[in-house]
Amino acid sequence: MRIRLHFTTEDLARLRIARGPDPLWEIVLSLNILANTQGRAVFDPWRARSRERLSGVPRPQARLLRYLAPGTGPFPDFLTPTPTAPDVATDIETVMTTPARQLRRDLGVLATAPSWARPLADADRTALAGLGDALHGYHHAAIAPLWPRIQALVDADRAVRARALLDHGTDGLLNSLRPTLRWSPPVLEADYPVDRDLHLAGRGLLLVPSVFCWRTP
Repeated sequence: MRIRLHFTTEDLARLRIARGPDPLWEIVLSLNILANTQGRAVFDPWRARSRERLSGVPRPQARLLRYLAPGTGPFPDFLTPTPTAPDVATDIETVMTTPARQLRRDLGVLATAPSWARPLADADRTALAGLGDALHGYHHAAIAPLWPRIQALVDADRAVRARALLDHGTDGLLNSLRPTLRWSPPVLEADYPVDRDLHLAGRGLLLVPSVFCWRTP
């Protein structure tokens, strides 16, 4: 299955690359990596260090994160809102203020909620505070120690994309994303858990580099 992004001329003109990694995306994608065995040669050293550091995270918080990011398949969209500031605290605060309607809708992509997770779908303040604590605790243990390295890798990737754009234009930039993303004008496609067509319709596209995005976007 694949996702296909359909571009117009206006979308190509509004194509951008984010200045840095998104902390919440790195949290969610790394949770998936932690829960599966993908990229063992790349990620196993990080897995070992992170599991040791995460031993101090309270069990209810760890259980909640495993439920929300099970390692395969979709995860709730509310975990990765549009970033409003370049700091994880503000992003997590945004997650904690997600409206109940969106929480219920987004949680629907997961398996039937266990009884202990149901208050989250009702936007229970205690449950949302617990989610915020879980995200902060995980970030502190598994992401923050690696953040300078993550930023350096993203900076290097941005330089590669910038060179492709300068040398070969937008086509060169989009073709440089192979093999994960495949550009066949005017469609950019990638393997994806579900089959989906998305027409950008002039909105443009922001490409966000990620260290923990493995094989599929």
